[in-house]
Amino acid sequence: MDYKDHKGDIQESLKRSKSVSKPFKAGALALLKKKDYPKLAELCYRYLLKNADFEAGRLLLYTLLELKQFKLARLLAESLLKTKGLHRTYAQKLDTVLDQLKKEKDAPVDPAYAYIQALLGQGGQATVSLCMIVKDEQDQLPKCLESAKPVVSQMVVVDTGSKDATKEIAACYGAKVVDFAWIDDFSAARNAGLQYATGDYILFLDADERLDKQSYAFFKNLKKNPLPRSYFARIENLTDKNHVQSSAVHYSTRMWTNHPAFRFRGKVHENITFLDSKIKPKRLSSDINILHTGYLESAMEKKSKLDRNLALLQAAIAEEPDNAFHEYNLGVQYMVMHESSKAVQHFALMEQKLKNSKPSYLLFGYSHWSSCLHKLKQYEQAEAMAQKALEDKPDFKDAMFNLATAQMGLKQFGEAKANYQRVLEEKEEGIMLGGTMDGGVRGWKTLNGLGVCCMNLEQEEEAVGHLEKAFSQQKNALSVLFNLLLAYKRTGRKQEAAHAVSGLKDCAYSDAQIRQIAQRLQKMGFGQMALAFLKGQQARQKKKLDPGQLDRLNEIADSYAGQKSEQGDKLFDQYYQEQESEAETLGKWALANLKAKKYEKAEKIFEKMLQGGTRHWSLYHNLGVTKMSLEKMDQARDLFEKAHRQNPQSLATCLQLAKCYLHQKQFDHAVGILEGAVDMDKDNVFPQMQMHLAQALFGQKKYSRALQHIQDFLGDKQDAAALNLAGLCYYRLKDYEPAAQYFSRATEADNRVPAYFVNLGNCLKKIENFGDAKLAYRCALMLDQGDPRARAGLESVTLREAFQTLS
Repeated sequence: MDYKDHKGDIQESLKRSKSVSKPFKAGALALLKKKDYPKLAELCYRYLLKNADFEAGRLLLYTLLELKQFKLARLLAESLLKTKGLHRTYAQKLDTVLDQLKKEKDAPVDPAYAYIQALLGQGGQATVSLCMIVKDEQDQLPKCLESAKPVVSQMVVVDTGSKDATKEIAACYGAKVVDFAWIDDFSAARNAGLQYATGDYILFLDADERLDKQSYAFFKNLKKNPLPRSYFARIENLTDKNHVQSSAVHYSTRMWTNHPAFRFRGKVHENITFLDSKIKPKRLSSDINILHTGYLESAMEKKSKLDRNLALLQAAIAEEPDNAFHEYNLGVQYMVMHESSKAVQHFALMEQKLKNSKPSYLLFGYSHWSSCLHKLKQYEQAEAMAQKALEDKPDFKDAMFNLATAQMGLKQFGEAKANYQRVLEEKEEGIMLGGTMDGGVRGWKTLNGLGVCCMNLEQEEEAVGHLEKAFSQQKNALSVLFNLLLAYKRTGRKQEAAHAVSGLKDCAYSDAQIRQIAQRLQKMGFGQMALAFLKGQQARQKKKLDPGQLDRLNEIADSYAGQKSEQGDKLFDQYYQEQESEAETLGKWALANLKAKKYEKAEKIFEKMLQGGTRHWSLYHNLGVTKMSLEKMDQARDLFEKAHRQNPQSLATCLQLAKCYLHQKQFDHAVGILEGAVDMDKDNVFPQMQMHLAQALFGQKKYSRALQHIQDFLGDKQDAAALNLAGLCYYRLKDYEPAAQYFSRATEADNRVPAYFVNLGNCLKKIENFGDAKLAYRCALMLDQGDPRARAGLESVTLREAFQTLS
C-alpha cells in the first residue's frame, strides 16, 4: 500500500491546525520529518490521553499505517468516523482508508503498541472494585454485597463505628474491612476506602442499594481503558408515603477509572470530582441500574437520616456560606421533611447565590421550588417557577407536571389539562443530571390530574378513562381511588365502582386509611361496598369476624344506605372502639385530662404515646392543643404542622395551626393554611376560620380582602372583635364614616374593652366630630385610667377645641 499522498495531506493539515497545542505540533512535525514513527505514536497517545482532538487522532492513524498496525488503524478509523461534525472531505478519506484496510489481514497487535489498543477500548476485560462506607448495616449489607458479587473482583468496606455484626458480615463476603473514625464528613470516609482499591474501575454503592441484574451485561463487556472516565448510573429510589409505594429516578456518577485524581468532595451529598484540571475525563452514560430502598418509611424510621443530613448541611453552609449547591440540598432536605416554607427560603437563596450561572441542578431547584409553593397554596408563584424551569428544558416532565398542578390550583383547568397531556407524550427527556425525577409523574399522578381536570370541565367520560388507568397503576393512592369513585358516581357506574372496591382486598392499608376509605364510601352512598371493603381488609389481616361483628357492620351499612349518616358515624366509631389497644386507652385518658384542663398531665400522657411509637395525626393535633394551652407556642406549631402534613383535610388542625401562625405574626403562612381550609369548609363547620383569615389578611395589609371575610363571618352576629376589625380595615382604607359605625357597634356589643372606645375616638376625630370623640376617649379612661392612647387622644381633642375657640 502507498500512503505517500496521505502523508503530505497529514503534514499540511497539521501545520494549519488551530486545535492542537504548539508544543505538540512542533514535536509531531519534527518526528514526521525523522520518520520516527514509534516515538510519534507514543507522542500522539500521550496527547490524546488529555485531549480528544480529531487532528491528533488522524496523525496517530497515519502513524499506525506506517507501522503496519492495521488492526489498530482500522479500530481508530472507525472511531474517528463517529466524530461529531466531521467534515465530508475527511469522512471520504477515512472511508477510503477503511476500504483499503479491509483487504489487509489482521495480524496480532505488536505488544509494543498494546497501550494504543487500551486507548481504543480494546484492552481486555476490566476489573472492578466495589467501595462502600457503612455503619450498623447488618440487615441491609448482605443483599447489597450479594447483588454486586457477580461483577466485582474486590470489595472494600469502610466501617465508621458499627456496633452490630456489620464488619463480620462484610468479612464473610471476602471484603477488605477498613475502620474509620466518623468525623461528620462523608467525603473523608469514602476517600479513605479508595486508596485500597485495586481494580481498573471503582463502583460505589450504599448498603441500602442493590445492583440490578440487568446491569451485569454492562460489566461483562467493560474493557480496560487508560483514559480517565466516569459513568452515570440510573438510581431508582423506592418511596413509601402513606402506604403508596412508588419510585423516583435520578442519575449519578457511580463508577469511574481507578485514578488518584478521582476523589470525593463535600461533607454531605458528596460528589466525585477529578482534581487534575489539566485533564478533562469523559463522562459517559451506562446501563448500570441501582435500586435504592433507603427512603422507604420503614427504613427512614429506623435511621435518623434526615436529622443527620440536616445538621451536616447546616454545618456545610456555615463553612461555605456562598455555596449555592448547599442551599439547593438544604431546600430538598426540608422538602422531604414536608417543611415547604423553609424549603422555599433555601431555594431562593440558591438562586441568589448562583448569580445568573446555570449548573445542572438549577432546573431541579426551580421544579422543587414550584412544588413547595403549590403546597403553600401560592399558585401564581408556583406557576411562574415551573415556567422558569421549562425555559431552559422545555421537555422537563416534572416541571411540566408542576406547571399543570399550579394551573389547576388557579382553576385554569383547560390549560392544566393541556400540560398534563404534554407530560404523557412519548418524547424522552434523556439523562438529566442534578436531581431526582418522580416516577409517578410519568404515569399515575399525571393521569389523576387529568381526571380531575376533565371532571371540572364536565368531561366525565374522559375523566373515567384517565382515572381507571391511574388506579390500575396505583391502587394504594387514596386520592386516585376517591376521584375514580366520584367519576363513577357522576356517570352512574355503580357496578364498576363495586368492582374497583373489590380489587382493594389485596392492598395494604393502615387502620386510619381503612377507616377513611370506609367512611368515604358510606358518605358517597356506597354503604354495602363499605361493608365488603371492611370484610376484605379484616380477612387480609387474618382477623376473624364473629357473628356479632358481622351484625354490627351490617347495621352500619344499613344506616348509611338509609341516609342516616350521623347514626352510621356513631356506630362506626363504636365498632372501632371495640378493638381497643393500649394506645387507644392512653389516648382516652389523655383526652379526659385535656377536657378537664389538666394540661400538664395530658401533656405527659400524649408524649408517652409518642415515645411508644404512635404517629397518628390526631395525636400530634391533641398534643398541639395541650402545648398551646400551656403557652408553648413553638412546640404547638411544630406539632400542628406534623398533623397537617399527615391529614391536610382536618379543618380543626388547620384552624389551630393558623392560630399559632397568627400568634407568631407569620401572616403569609396563616393565609396559606386558612384559604384552603375555608374552601374545604363547605358546611361552615368552623365559621371562626373566616375571622382568623381576615386577621391574617389584615396582617398582610390586604384590607379589602380582609373586609370580605369579616362580613362573611359576621352575618347577623354582633361579635365585638369582628366589628372592631372591620372598623380597623375601613380606617386603614381611610373610609372613616363606615369605620366609625363599626367601632360604635363594637362598643355596643362589648363595652368593657378600652381599645374599642379609643379606636372610635380616633375615627371621630378624623371626621372632626370632636365632641363625640372626647366622650369616647373618656369612656376608655373610665375603663383604664392609664391607657396612654386614650390620654393622648383626649389631650389632642381638647387642644383642638381650644384652637377653635381662639380662632
